[in-house]
Amino acid sequence: MAVVVFPGRGERAAPTAARGLAEVAWERGIAADFYFPDAHLGYYIGGTLPERFTADLAPLLAERYEEVWAVGVSLGALGAVLLEEGTPGRFDRIFLLGPFVGDDRAFFREWAVAGSPAPAATAEPEHLRRFWTWFATRPPDAPPGVRAAWGTRDRFAPFQEHLAAHLPPGAIFRLEGGHRWAVWLEGWHLLLDDGESRSLTSLE
Repeated sequence: MAVVVFPGRGERAAPTAARGLAEVAWERGIAADFYFPDAHLGYYIGGTLPERFTADLAPLLAERYEEVWAVGVSLGALGAVLLEEGTPGRFDRIFLLGPFVGDDRAFFREWAVAGSPAPAATAEPEHLRRFWTWFATRPPDAPPGVRAAWGTRDRFAPFQEHLAAHLPPGAIFRLEGGHRWAVWLEGWHLLLDDGESRSLTSLE
């Protein structure tokens, strides 16, 4: 199995790898190779993430692994979901840690009423509309399974809560704390200990 970790805004691949996500999984007997693509903010601004991922990493994953998980940290949550949205079936599980899901209040006011993407007049860019459209147009329990964890004092928590309507019961862990690694690591522990996640993992 492979786990692909998409870093947050302002953090590159090497610092993300040093945070210990792989070690937490290995300590639980999860036999997985971890990959940390250097998907920095420029990939999102330029819209080149799908192209670069397809060229650099997707062939290797397809050749070597039957199961691939994605972990999106903050901004990386957008990357993980948009790659699955663009190529359905790319990932078997998606884990969102402190996901950046947008922060335009007009967008979310309309979302709360309509349950669908807000008009183009609001400030959220196209990639965020695609992110939310993907959630709105799939059953909560449809593959790939999505799990999420965030802090109750995360500055994006009011917007992250909109994910609850699009995920199965028990798929979200809300932790004390803000938009920071200490919270995300605690969430990663809980997500890996969750029975639904472990039931799909080979622990030999």
